[in-house]
Amino acid sequence: YAAVVVDTAPTGHTLRMLALPEFLDGFLGKLLALRARLGGLADTIQSVLGGGEAAGRRADAVGGALSALEGFRARIGAVRELLGDGDR
Repeated sequence: YAAVVVDTAPTGHTLRMLALPEFLDGFLGKLLALRARLGGLADTIQSVLGGGEAAGRRADAVGGALSALEGFRARIGAVRELLGDGDR
């Protein structure tokens, strides 16, 4: 589309909507950084408690969730750029 018209509620709601991509990017960045810092601890605890097949499934699920979050964060970044582009 060449133009997108957004019919919004009062000004306060509009400003929060426009700030949402930046907020989500920061939140997801902190969440992913926390996971990276605690990942080694989780692996250590898992090895002490014994893993087995269930541990492998959990690791796969966590890996998939992290990949999905990283993809979502990339899309949020693209939205933030579009909203901040004064030429559009």
